[in-house]
Amino acid sequence: MKAFESFRDPSGKVLGNDQDVWRMVNVNAVADLNEFLDLDLSRKWRDEGKIVHTSVANANEIVLFRNEFNGFVSNHAEFGLFRHRRVHFPSFPYEWCPAMLRDAGLLTLDIAERFFRTTGWSIKDASPFNVLFNGPNPVFIDILSFEKRNRRDAIWLPYNQFVQAFLIPLLVNKEIGLPLRSIFLADRDGLAVSDAARLLSRAKRLKPQALSLVTLPHLLAGRAESDATLYQPKLLDSSEKASFILMRSFQRLRRQLAKVGQSTVRESKWSEYTKFNQATIPDYMRAKQAFLTAALEELRPQNVLDVGCNTGFFSFSAARAGANVVAIDYDEAVIDQVYRLAKQNGLNVLPLVVNLSRPTPSQGWRFSENPSFLDRSIGSFDMVMMLAVIHHMLVQERIPLREIMRLAADLTSRALVVEFVPPDDKMFKRLARGREHLHSNLTSEQFEQVANDFFTIVCSEKLPETNRRIYLMKKK
Repeated sequence: MKAFESFRDPSGKVLGNDQDVWRMVNVNAVADLNEFLDLDLSRKWRDEGKIVHTSVANANEIVLFRNEFNGFVSNHAEFGLFRHRRVHFPSFPYEWCPAMLRDAGLLTLDIAERFFRTTGWSIKDASPFNVLFNGPNPVFIDILSFEKRNRRDAIWLPYNQFVQAFLIPLLVNKEIGLPLRSIFLADRDGLAVSDAARLLSRAKRLKPQALSLVTLPHLLAGRAESDATLYQPKLLDSSEKASFILMRSFQRLRRQLAKVGQSTVRESKWSEYTKFNQATIPDYMRAKQAFLTAALEELRPQNVLDVGCNTGFFSFSAARAGANVVAIDYDEAVIDQVYRLAKQNGLNVLPLVVNLSRPTPSQGWRFSENPSFLDRSIGSFDMVMMLAVIHHMLVQERIPLREIMRLAADLTSRALVVEFVPPDDKMFKRLARGREHLHSNLTSEQFEQVANDFFTIVCSEKLPETNRRIYLMKKK
């Protein structure tokens, strides 16, 4: 991964690469951060993985940092240096399914409420970009967001930020199916009330959840914008009153999050695909599973990328074999299922809504804050799985076979498990819609010839009940 940086917090900035993540903290903020890190609750939640593991850099680490990031740091800069434990594979809200955004919001509220109630600290930001995922587990990473609160202050300033970044995107996704990627790639802050009001029909704007989150705030927006005192601290005469009001605010947000992020089974045209294959071509599924299991047992990969994972059947096999798995598919509904199943079964699978033919681009200032999916992926996996997905890329995206194999070789440092689907396959024909003749020269022999430019074929097997073949290849 190329070096990246994040600098939106005036108290410091983050620098990182594929090995380390460092936080430079302005000297006037170091004492507060050290005080926060010494809190018992802070230690507990860092040990539990809910907050990113953070430690003060020692002398050797400072030298390592300066050698690695010399071009990013002024020689005269004075700062405190802290080291974070790197989350295995960074992801961003525009790659999440709705259940992931909901759980990131729940963690944000848990932290804001619990720390205030127990320590008098809370967080000053409520952005989903403050959260990453270790497998299916959200981790709060913005360590400089924590601040000591005035006990008499009844206002949580990130309230509206939380509504715009978590509640409204989930509401609009639920009501009209607008993908989260369409929201967060357009605006990292989520969806404004005025934009949501334009997207929702009149009938949907009158539903109870939309009424409180969108319709009424939209009607009152003019008055709110003209009120200069809206975001000023509201100091009450007693800390008990302020605490009561603040806790009621957290409870209100929690209820709204539960409603707009309500756990429901999402469906699409692909959400039953694996079950259908298991029911109609069981020998094919068993043979593919056996081939993959043998490959996993032989190679023992540590980090696996499953491209076109569907509902995660084979991703889970890799996770049970001990791998860290990133499972990608462009269908938000199937990724929602993978996330729920990974979470329920405690499997180390990070599911992301990503189309490898049109992968997530770099985002942020000068494209340096949020690296592209390819920048994060290349060099990160020792096995890539491409099972029943290449024909989608060939037919629907018009990607040449050689380019697909070249990308596969870039993504894996060691091995590829890939399935070849010929043009006479019924699924190939369904995708081609009468244009199979454009791929009439695509045979297993041609496939192997192209693959041989990048990989050595270790073994292959014809899959029963089909004319498909599955291959284990090692990178040249």
